[in-house]
This record gives sequence, C-alpha cells and structure tokens, in this order.
Amino acid sequence: MNDSIIGKFILTVTLCVFIYYVSWLILPFIQVEGDWIHSLFLPVELAFMLPAIFGICFLGALAAFTIYHVRKYVKII
Repeated sequence: MNDSIIGKFILTVTLCVFIYYVSWLILPFIQVEGDWIHSLFLPVELAFMLPAIFGICFLGALAAFTIYHVRKYVKII
C-alpha cells in the first residue's frame, strides 16, 4: 500500500469518528418521536467522560515521556 491510500483511510476513519461524536453530543437536544436513534449511541455521560479520561492519560504520558528524556540534562540537587 502506498502512503496516499493509508492517508485517505486514516482521514476517512477520523471523519467518521468526528461525525459520530458530534452527533452523539447533539442528540440530547433533538426531540425524536422514535427511540431507535438513541439505541445507536452510548449514554451521553460517557460523551464527556471518555475524552476527559483520554486527555488525562495523554497529558500523563506526555509528562512521563518529557521527564524521561529530560532527566539526563537536568541535575537534581
């Protein structure tokens, strides 16, 4: 596979995830007579918890990575 195909695939997956997430966030504000659309999404509380958890994990990993690579340049008294 060349890089163009991989890039298009990653872009398509990212766009689908973004559309799903935005729809998930907007869903509580839309009144729908049928309840079938709500069955396609997880509970709304998770829409706010999951990005927060991933963000905290990302910041922790970034801090650990930075400390690991900077420790040889910084002398601790």
